[in-house]
Amino acid sequence: MTSSAPLQVTHEQVTTIVGHMDDEYITAIVDSGASADDVLEAFTWFNSEEAIGQDPGHHMTDLVRRVYAILARAQGEDEERRP
Repeated sequence: MTSSAPLQVTHEQVTTIVGHMDDEYITAIVDSGASADDVLEAFTWFNSEEAIGQDPGHHMTDLVRRVYAILARAQGEDEERRP
């Protein structure tokens, strides 16, 4: 019997998809239960010019929305650190 449920994303997969990010955010993404596809979708939404100014949760699953929120927190913290 094969499972059709996607596998939970790994630390390495998150890094491959989103690039460099503090470990606490990568761990939060891994711990969210998201799959690599969920992370890729959230990352695509996050970096999409079309999504700016729109409700990002409108077409997202709960897991994608969770990852999107983590990406937003990570970016906000990164911007606060810049001189």
